[in-house]
Amino acid sequence: MRGVVFCILVVGLLLSACTTHSYLPFYNTSAWKAFYQGGDGSSTETAIIINTTDDKKIEDAERHYLENVITREGRTYTVSGESDYTENGRVYNVIRVMLDNNTVRDYHFDISIPYRATLEK
Repeated sequence: MRGVVFCILVVGLLLSACTTHSYLPFYNTSAWKAFYQGGDGSSTETAIIINTTDDKKIEDAERHYLENVITREGRTYTVSGESDYTENGRVYNVIRVMLDNNTVRDYHFDISIPYRATLEK
């Protein structure tokens, strides 16, 4: 009986995980590269440009970038803050992360493309 209940729970979890983000490619695929481009995000001048007008994909693209870049370096991180700002007519989202060695780093994302698309709706 326990085995049946366990199987039902596992299938339910798998189905809910598949349907939650079915519009997104898997994190480890190169399809994500289409959602962002630009610099390393260390400043406004080198911001990562988000290339989607889909509100659902903006945050996921930012999180994917962080996951891809930081874990590729063999590190772990925690998001410790997030804010938006405007500079020279562009809209930016800055995400502050705490790396596993207690270093704090800000990643700047240029979200002008999705922001303008939202204004036009």
